[in-house]
Amino acid sequence: MTRAMGLAAAVVLLAGTGTFGKEPGGAALEEAKALAAKGDALGAAGRFGDAVAAAHAAGDLQAEQAAANALAEWFGALRTNQSKSAAKRADTVGDAALAPPSRATLLAGVLSRLDPDRCGAFVAAPVLARNVFVLSTMDGDLSGVAVAMEVAQVHATRASSGRSAAVVARYGAGLTELVAGRFEAAAGTLDRAAAEAAEARWVDIAAFAGTEAAVAWTRAGKHDHAAASLSVAVDAVRYRGSGRFAADWRELMSKRLADAPASVREPADGLPDWIRKQTTQPGLGGRGQQGWSTPETPVVTWLRSHDDAATFVGAKRHGRRFVVSFQAPVETRDVVELDTGVGYESCGGVTLGFCRGSVGLADIQFPGPAKGGSGGRGSPSPIRAYYLLAEGETWNVAKDGVVTITR
Repeated sequence: MTRAMGLAAAVVLLAGTGTFGKEPGGAALEEAKALAAKGDALGAAGRFGDAVAAAHAAGDLQAEQAAANALAEWFGALRTNQSKSAAKRADTVGDAALAPPSRATLLAGVLSRLDPDRCGAFVAAPVLARNVFVLSTMDGDLSGVAVAMEVAQVHATRASSGRSAAVVARYGAGLTELVAGRFEAAAGTLDRAAAEAAEARWVDIAAFAGTEAAVAWTRAGKHDHAAASLSVAVDAVRYRGSGRFAADWRELMSKRLADAPASVREPADGLPDWIRKQTTQPGLGGRGQQGWSTPETPVVTWLRSHDDAATFVGAKRHGRRFVVSFQAPVETRDVVELDTGVGYESCGGVTLGFCRGSVGLADIQFPGPAKGGSGGRGSPSPIRAYYLLAEGETWNVAKDGVVTITR
């Protein structure tokens, strides 16, 4: 199997029934776990994608959550496990070609099995596409860009996908030009994506698109332009406010611009001192319960009694504040983003996560063992469907697990 995967294997999905608890995709999920245990990462990625796709087709939120949880757990362990595996193989055979597939490639493998049109509640094709682009920059492997770009283009002009979809597609288009060797075209497109992301305070996209713009300008031989692009990225990194993120970004920037003259990297020269002064505020856990959940939480009762298209939770962005509307029970809350990390808010068995202009469905407490709070982390898992919102946009989740963004 090649590392560059197309969408030819994408699953054709039917309209969901809006039921839950029947475990659609259960067989695929068990096969994915078995393949992961054997070390077949590419095979596992595809079967995890099949499990999510089956849950999407059934409109089954409980099955989608189960698949998302298992997929996120596996994906979260990949970086450590792959580093150990690569080191062991290098010691044994000294062959870099045996390095495991990158995270961007594996995420593209999951993405290739999903309906590109669907904005899912726990796992979503357009969010995975965005994260393929981000991981491509982070890992320096652009082989998954083509898969993600096909999905990003589907959502770029779709109002219900939100304003961020067009910016993400522009980031992907710039990466596509970079892969093709059209460096000036790539740089201009990436600069525009970085500027638009910075304006909306989607600082991760601004940082990574700005970095790739600097790479493209450097390859075009325009070093002054490259330094200007990198300045945009540095501003975004500083705005994000996390010393750990800044250190990780500086490392990847140094690799991506290893052949660039010192003048290009100069905008990042002050980061080491800045990083030493930063402290990272952890994310705040949700209000989960220990032991066993109640037989039926308010949200589950609500889901059992409403039509597929009915919205059970929504959140509207106003700067760093989100106005959240829960339907079970009917309640409205104001949530303010943390300075760094992911913050959580729970009501009636539903937990939402908030991070740097994005919101995602973190957990629904279905009958059965409770796993406790959502836990804190610096960023959402790349698997999780955290949607970037522009000022005044509202994120809505329906019973069948379809997300729409409205103004």
